[in-house]
Amino acid sequence: MAACGAPGPVCTPTAPIVKVAGGWSYCEPPPSVLLSRENHDVLESDALHARSDAPYDILIVPGFTPSDSKKPLERVHPVAASRLDEAVALYRAGVANLVLVSGANVSPEGTPHTEALAMKQYLLEHGLSESAIVVEPCARHSTTNLRNAGRFMLKYHLRTGLVVTSANQAFYFANGRISSFEVRSRAELGYMVGMLKNRSSTTVVFAPSEAVLQRGSDALDP
Repeated sequence: MAACGAPGPVCTPTAPIVKVAGGWSYCEPPPSVLLSRENHDVLESDALHARSDAPYDILIVPGFTPSDSKKPLERVHPVAASRLDEAVALYRAGVANLVLVSGANVSPEGTPHTEALAMKQYLLEHGLSESAIVVEPCARHSTTNLRNAGRFMLKYHLRTGLVVTSANQAFYFANGRISSFEVRSRAELGYMVGMLKNRSSTTVVFAPSEAVLQRGSDALDP
């Protein structure tokens, strides 16, 4: 990927162009999620296959459910909703033509609700079309939110991503050497997911590394 030197808006990290054999998702999503159906329209869309002059190829929105949740959430949590609201505004402003929503059925244990599906429904209710929304329903951690999004980007030669999240997570991602993100990534995955650089207090530029194509050891989130 392209390296960036001094901080500033001019340098945008970009992912390498690689040939990815097979599919981009390595996990078996919950029975309620049929990936081929959920992503049918976007996989056939010009937004995915025809390059535009948008600043970024894709917006990436990690899900959010409190780890201490006692009751399954049927709709998105307000924290996730605020992330999605910003993604909708950026999409409408032409910052990117695709939005990837990432999140599995994590909390509470045994919940039947998948974050990514609830997030997709929220985006549909706010005017986005299915041809602009990528569903990634398997990530169970912040590390694998980016890893799985990176796999999609590499599979379809998307070179620049913009993570849209909350301010605390944006800092966590973009400052991995002083937050625990780099240590956690190397401990859980064995590598860093790619290059991350602050764009604003709630957005982070992301360029995945080829390392994200490696399978993980978590059977639920490989």
